[in-house]
Amino acid sequence: MENFLSNFANENAEVTSSNAKLSATPEFYGTIDICKGALKMTITFYARVYRMKYDNCIGLDDWDINETSHISLGGMPINNLNLLITTMVNSGLTTAAKGLDISNNDNKREICIQLEQFKMFKDLFGKKARMFDLLSDEEKTNAKLKFAIDNYDKMTIGLSDIQDFLVIDEEGNKVLPTIEQLTNQLNK
Repeated sequence: MENFLSNFANENAEVTSSNAKLSATPEFYGTIDICKGALKMTITFYARVYRMKYDNCIGLDDWDINETSHISLGGMPINNLNLLITTMVNSGLTTAAKGLDISNNDNKREICIQLEQFKMFKDLFGKKARMFDLLSDEEKTNAKLKFAIDNYDKMTIGLSDIQDFLVIDEEGNKVLPTIEQLTNQLNK
């Protein structure tokens, strides 16, 4: 019994660590010029990205626009774009006002385009790295299919990675497709 209890006398033991599985989420920041027709502006932004489980795909984890400056319309400086849009709507120029709106999705897309072209982005993630948000629907589907095929032994019906590819069996139940069925979908 004394030998057993001596295992708990751990007072001078060194603390160590091992088996680390680390990753990093780089954060990019800066300014880019956004243009929509004659409307031009500079946005100051930050964007945190991460390597996705899909080959060469980089996801946008978090992003925001901190400031919008140097706004002009046809070369004419605009002090407050939101006020201009509101005034136009109140003056019966709703269609023209809508033409001055740049959505969050538009800003996000432009940030992704600029990130993907940034040399440091390629240095961090490789020359083949792509922002997932910029992929076409077909490219996104193919990335998910390739992941499902490469990790087929880990796929279960409840995983989101396989949900779009489930097939209906003879009894009308959704079931996992065979690896052949997945491969056929990928090769279409």
